Amino acid sequence: MTSSALAEARRLLEYPPTTDSGLWERAAVLLSRQALEASVERFWEQRSPDLQRANTRAQLLCLSEFMGGDTPVAGDATQLWNTLSRACHYDDDYLAPTAAEVAGWLERAERLCTIIDGR
Repeated sequence: MTSSALAEARRLLEYPPTTDSGLWERAAVLLSRQALEASVERFWEQRSPDLQRANTRAQLLCLSEFMGGDTPVAGDATQLWNTLSRACHYDDDYLAPTAAEVAGWLERAERLCTIIDGR
């Protein structure tokens, strides 16, 4: 799911629909978050299947310990997941994320998924 979700998010970013102003950005953000969650889930399948029953927030908190103390990757994954989660939600008080913001988040998600999947 990771690569297909990221590929679809990239497609939305490169060829945004002309009729759904503001929606495609959130769709790309949601796909990026789902890809990150899928990588973390696969990580726990291999390392500690019991942690799969925990929510994503708890799984991310435990990530640095199981990654051999690679705190920057685990911290970045947690920060990105929080950012993506916040950006997925529609709120009248906040604008939809810009294409540049989505592109940056997507690049970070791709990088982090590659690192997490390689562990």
